[in-house]
Amino acid sequence: MRQTQAERRQQTLKKLHAATVACIVNKGFSRLTTTDIAEAAGVSQGALFRYYPSKTAAVAGATHYLFDKVIRDFNCLLGEACEPDLMRIVDDLETWFRSADFIAVSRLFAESSADADLKEAIQPIIEQHRLNTHALIGQAFPAESQAMLRSAAHAVIYLMQGIATEKHLIADDFIEREIMRLVRTFVALIAAQGNANLSDSITGRK
Repeated sequence: MRQTQAERRQQTLKKLHAATVACIVNKGFSRLTTTDIAEAAGVSQGALFRYYPSKTAAVAGATHYLFDKVIRDFNCLLGEACEPDLMRIVDDLETWFRSADFIAVSRLFAESSADADLKEAIQPIIEQHRLNTHALIGQAFPAESQAMLRSAAHAVIYLMQGIATEKHLIADDFIEREIMRLVRTFVALIAAQGNANLSDSITGRK
């Protein structure tokens, strides 16, 4: 069965996104060229330019693709049961933060501080991802009484992101293992007690 034009387009974009991510991991943004992306994707530069007119545009497209994929994956995970499996979500977050995709994102974060064009290209994507993440957390903990859980979920994500960023420099660290053990204990406490009991235990209310 012959592919439609839309299917061929999506297939090419997927190749370009994957190639761009791989090139960022291997070279970073500053040393990356459109030739590198085209060669890694197995397409001509002309084909690349039909979708992305510049290196920055290709990187922005790949960043958008990565964050869309993360949100879709976690949206599916949250939709599998009436009550979210918090420990499984932590496991999936840890897998994401250990991946080559996150290495690419980390390098872009770092290099955007010194490259105005890159920052301008990816900043709206990052801001939208934050909103999407906030919406997913709201989906997991929708009640007004669960405000503390929503804040705790954001805190866990930022903590794990910080650990993962350092882990790319330090391969195996006992401090990281202890912190992740604490995170899992905290998540288990949240899952077992629920927001009302947790907030009362912290504030000392009876």
